[in-house]
Amino acid sequence: MDLDRLLAFVTYFFHRHTIALIACLKPKETFRLLALSVVLGTVIYFIFLLGDSMITGKDNKSEMIHQTREKLD
Repeated sequence: MDLDRLLAFVTYFFHRHTIALIACLKPKETFRLLALSVVLGTVIYFIFLLGDSMITGKDNKSEMIHQTREKLD
């Protein structure tokens, strides 16, 4: 394998795998971006989880108030 073919292969590989190039050239920044993505994803997940539980609690509260009013009438 001559040098031109090797250079063409490396260029093709890094054009097709840009993330691999960024990770090789700037590993610290790539790790920070990955950590930030994980933290942000976790926060968004918990927001949706809490939102669903609040909606369920609100529905149950409305149902309990309705049942109490029916028993009092």
